[in-house]
Amino acid sequence: MPGCGICPVSHHLAAAKAGDAVLGVQIPPTAKKLRELMHMGQFLQSHALHFFHLASPDLLLGFDADPAKRNVVGLIAENRNWRQGCDATQARSTDHRDARREESTSTFAIPGGVNRALTHAQQEEILKQIDGAIADVQLAVGIIKDYLEKNGRSLHFRLIRLRLHGLTDDDGNLDLYDGTLR
Repeated sequence: MPGCGICPVSHHLAAAKAGDAVLGVQIPPTAKKLRELMHMGQFLQSHALHFFHLASPDLLLGFDADPAKRNVVGLIAENRNWRQGCDATQARSTDHRDARREESTSTFAIPGGVNRALTHAQQEEILKQIDGAIADVQLAVGIIKDYLEKNGRSLHFRLIRLRLHGLTDDDGNLDLYDGTLR
């Protein structure tokens, strides 16, 4: 099932879950964990792309910055670490797309579960990517921390009460796969 390009896994899982509901089946626990793992992988990738490529130019350079400089290239010019984050995020995104072409995830989640178990090689590949994902998060936190230390006094935050919805578990924690609407 094609999606917009940033969150195709979410669309794919929503379709599989709809199939589960139509058929009235409850998927096995292992299949649910594999679906959740697939979803969290996409979640990490899409948030890294969003942070490093989409939102940060506005947030870190300011909405009033020159639009010609308020972009990823402008951020890289101001902070060498940004280049590292963009490169790492792009490499992981490419790895993710290559993996999808190699073993299509577009048919992984099916009504009733998943269509195959992970091979040992696939498990090892996932494990090898954990350190890189952690490094990306640490880099992003470091960049924001440095920015706040330098510019924190000029930032103005305020509480805005909104009526937003989200998916949560029974304890109110974020649950993107199987949460209830709150």
